[in-house]
Amino acid sequence: MLDITDTHVFFYKEWPSNFKRCSFTYPSHIDDGKPKKTETFYCTEQAFMWEKANYFGDTRTADAILKAATPMDAKSLGRQVKPFDNEKWAKVRYNIMIQVNLEKYRQNPDLLEKLLDPRFDGKTFVEASPVDGIWGILMPMGANGIDDEANWRGQNLLGKAITTVRKMLKP
Repeated sequence: MLDITDTHVFFYKEWPSNFKRCSFTYPSHIDDGKPKKTETFYCTEQAFMWEKANYFGDTRTADAILKAATPMDAKSLGRQVKPFDNEKWAKVRYNIMIQVNLEKYRQNPDLLEKLLDPRFDGKTFVEASPVDGIWGILMPMGANGIDDEANWRGQNLLGKAITTVRKMLKP
């Protein structure tokens, strides 16, 4: 269930989540001088972790991510990417998340319809994750003070990416 306020759309495990199962194809946006690969994914988490492995040239982990049975398995494999450099990844991860989500919504009309719902006009999507301070806000749904961005302890990069994707896809 989403929590919609005057300014925000809070979610955690609902359809905006990276763990929401939905099939889509996605071409790698990593420019490694090789021909672009297009793969089919079952969620944005899997595609994002695949891009992470490709970015660092870890083809073994990238292949394992393609075979991962669940979004959590893909995430776990993504944490094993080697060599990993957080500073380098921080420079590209947000734009990759936008590209992955563009394909999720472009190729899944039911999710695109939800994303473009007029109830969300002028609002910012927020991942109310109590455990993720990069992609979420480190606060659970319904927490006291969650409406005040000054209380957020995380960056909400996923929410910002989804808000950006919505603007890009809005007619």
